[in-house]
Amino acid sequence: MKISKIFLSTLFLSSFIVLATTPVSAQTNSTRSTIENKVRQATNAGQVRQEIRAKINTQVCKARENIIKNRLQHMEKFVNTTFETFDKISTRTQDFYKNTVVPTGKTVPNYDTLVTTIQTKKTAAQTALTAMQTDMNGFSCDATDPKGVLLRLQTYMKTIKTALQEYRTSIKNLITAVHGVATQGRFLPSGTPKVTFIP
Repeated sequence: MKISKIFLSTLFLSSFIVLATTPVSAQTNSTRSTIENKVRQATNAGQVRQEIRAKINTQVCKARENIIKNRLQHMEKFVNTTFETFDKISTRTQDFYKNTVVPTGKTVPNYDTLVTTIQTKKTAAQTALTAMQTDMNGFSCDATDPKGVLLRLQTYMKTIKTALQEYRTSIKNLITAVHGVATQGRFLPSGTPKVTFIP
């Protein structure tokens, strides 16, 4: 009887283990499927995030493209207006020199150099503007480095502004030279008495 009790208890224990492990195995399978579903959802969420990022990057790039086009238009308008203004001033100064100063026998020794410098500085500003237009007109969001293009635009704008300042300075130098020669001896006539202070 002892053997049958041992046999029965072993049989009972083994059947209990089999029964106990069966639901655990089923539970493990459902846990695995739940985890796999969550992994799929996370992967899908990652893909959705990437798609959203791509859409946002495209929208940002389109906004930058519009900014670049607006800056180009404004810079072109600014440079052309500045050229017109500076050309008028330079032409008036040269006409004044040729029609008013030279007939009185007065001349600016380096007049031709000053006029040449004005033309050189204007050409430099025009060249900088043309380089910017050539490089920036082809801007597209499909380009490899839109951020780099924006940085190049800023560099071009600084170069153009510097060239315009130099152009302005060259005109100012001409005006100063012509004005200095034109007003020589004008303020102190030869018969002006000297003022002396008595202590």
